Amino acid sequence: MFSTKAVRSVGLGLAASTLGLLFACSPADTDDVDVDTGSTLNPTCAPGYIEDPKDPKNCIPDPKGDQTPARFSYCAGVNPYAWHNTKGLPGNARLAPIVNGYVPCVSLEDPQAKPTTCKLPSSAVALDAKQGSFAQVGQEIPVKAADGSVSVFVVASKVTATQLRDGSVRYTVPCTAPAGADVAGTAAGEELAGACIVEAMGYADNAAHHEHDNYASLQVCAIGTNADADEAAVAKSLTVFCYKGEGAALNDVNGTERDMNNVYLVGSDRCHVGWNSGYEVPAAKRPATSGYPVKVNEKSPIVWRAVASGVAIANP
Repeated sequence: MFSTKAVRSVGLGLAASTLGLLFACSPADTDDVDVDTGSTLNPTCAPGYIEDPKDPKNCIPDPKGDQTPARFSYCAGVNPYAWHNTKGLPGNARLAPIVNGYVPCVSLEDPQAKPTTCKLPSSAVALDAKQGSFAQVGQEIPVKAADGSVSVFVVASKVTATQLRDGSVRYTVPCTAPAGADVAGTAAGEELAGACIVEAMGYADNAAHHEHDNYASLQVCAIGTNADADEAAVAKSLTVFCYKGEGAALNDVNGTERDMNNVYLVGSDRCHVGWNSGYEVPAAKRPATSGYPVKVNEKSPIVWRAVASGVAIANP
């Protein structure tokens, strides 16, 4: 486990107490928005591009250039009273509801594959709350087909989109309630960001329009050059380049960057998620994986993908 001692929730500059108020809107203030089929709500376009208003399935250059406003996904807290396979999770850890033993899930490596449901393994990290039972998002679920082949899926959470009176849309997923809200096993001040930036899966560009600063203690190898690895040491050349250090890669079950001391960095732009047809997973900036048990495919580029929690990439 790595330390979250120095981390306090930051959601677009809002304190955790303020974030709690964001979800207390009255029915008169909000209208539900369907995110299951609303392709315009999914950031499938690279930074600098927007959905074509005439055909939302296509992307067109944004008149604002590369300063397209980023989307953020917020936490809607639940209060756990029982934990399974863990002593607790940090505040604002993102969750997926468990229904009859199944959870929403998405393909680990195919961002075009539609979300489905997977049977949650008995060894998975989960919790019980007054709102129901939940599993931690980002956990790996191997699914064996009739022919013996294994496909790997990742626990995902359905995004709820709520339209506010000012016309803006707020996106939320269930999370453990912020520390200080009487969450068992999580000390006050030890929590994740209350809002995370939404990345365009399959692209190398960052939604925040600046490099990520995750410190990779492990060497990461991939084809091509990594735009974020300007300060990372290049260990070897030829077709496959290897990086280590700040900005080399990111693969964290909470989608959060860390520093060289293994402490999470503060800020909503340091916490990354990705969307697939209205479902959310922690986003990782990493090379591809293949097979099961999952192995890194070094002959692949470093782009935003679903977190690969079953293999060590960038950090143990």
